[in-house]
Amino acid sequence: MTPISKNRLPIYAGIWLATAVVTFCLGRVTTGPLRETVFGGSKGDGRAGGSDSSITGTSGGASKGAASEDVLARVFGNHATSLEQVLGGKSLVEHLKALLKVDDEAVRMLGFLRLLEALTDPEDIKKALELISKENGGRFRITETSMLLQKWAQMDPKAAADYASSQRDFSRFVGMNAVLRTWLKSNPDDAIAWAEQNGVQQNQNGDQGNRGQGRGGPEEGNWAVATLIGPLAQQNLDRALELAKSQTESRARGRMIDTLVDEMLAQRGMDAARNTLTDLPDNAFRAGMAGRIVDKMLENSEPKDVVNVAWNFPSGDTRERAMSEAIRRIADDDPVAAATFLKDFGNSPDLDSAKEVLGFQIARKGKDPEGAIIWLQSITDQKQQLEALQRLLPGIARQNPDLAQQYATQLGIPLQQQGRGGGPDSGGFGGRYRGGGGGGGGR
Repeated sequence: MTPISKNRLPIYAGIWLATAVVTFCLGRVTTGPLRETVFGGSKGDGRAGGSDSSITGTSGGASKGAASEDVLARVFGNHATSLEQVLGGKSLVEHLKALLKVDDEAVRMLGFLRLLEALTDPEDIKKALELISKENGGRFRITETSMLLQKWAQMDPKAAADYASSQRDFSRFVGMNAVLRTWLKSNPDDAIAWAEQNGVQQNQNGDQGNRGQGRGGPEEGNWAVATLIGPLAQQNLDRALELAKSQTESRARGRMIDTLVDEMLAQRGMDAARNTLTDLPDNAFRAGMAGRIVDKMLENSEPKDVVNVAWNFPSGDTRERAMSEAIRRIADDDPVAAATFLKDFGNSPDLDSAKEVLGFQIARKGKDPEGAIIWLQSITDQKQQLEALQRLLPGIARQNPDLAQQYATQLGIPLQQQGRGGGPDSGGFGGRYRGGGGGGGGR
């Protein structure tokens, strides 16, 4: 029997929870006014709810089991009714406002599912979305918003995507995720084309601006494509790889890399993932993949074995990124062990970023500032070496001003002019990998 991937466990758990919630709440819709809010106010029509006793099974000789089956069938579509029947004479706005005020979350969701089933006009869905965004002080409702957008995407995916894209920050992220995942199932070509064309906003000057998760600048990349990479990879991993490779170096592409590696490991295993990596021609993209694979390997493998795997990646950015990530993770727990591993590989330029990472990790521990400087001085790229020392010495000066000034004088670095010593949480040290960007090595 094939084991269930860790990535899919939340999906199965969510399905189980949703089933349990519906079953739990069937017996709780017992009062007339609450039934009218949840099931609509069309009295005398058993399918519309109202005060029909078959909802609760409390009269007319109907058993509770039979009543529950009837309610479940009507809520989930076996006895679909019109929007007018569900609203029971109220307007959509009135009905939805009343529904959102129901305190019992299970009952409220059952009523919302009933309404969702009856909505067939995209304009009504848009009206419901706008109302939900304004109710309860603007508190964002992820579940209701996602379900409405999924249904809209089944009717008119482009219009739904345009609406979701017009939102801001987290609401935009959630909306795009709901729409693109739905669209991808019915028409992947159109969904991908829309994401590539509309995933990066054009500002008033015609330059690329932010359409990401509330961040700024074109360097963020195409977050619409990043959103659909996961479900696309589940359908067609090779196509998802090709799409991600075609994106510009950015934080968004870094997120795509993280997603692709996780999906690749789930579908094909570690050996196949490493083999796929060696076949990729794009050094920057391949370097990001290498860093993520090494990061995942360190969860279950011996550090020395991981370092050896990293060293056997293709020379250049890929090997440099892999070694840097391996040494960073190892040095975070044991800088001495990381230094021992690094010494075994000589003085290759592919080790420059690993040396830089190790130097900053040693400095952060505060035990051997001279050792940290020595590791940075062994970087073969003179420009990278100078920049690394300029970032390191101000941090050391906070611990040992005399030592920092001594090395600044020796190296010809005017210490008082260096202000890039890292943020407050970094202990004054700001190391980084030269060849990759944030978010899984998108650059």
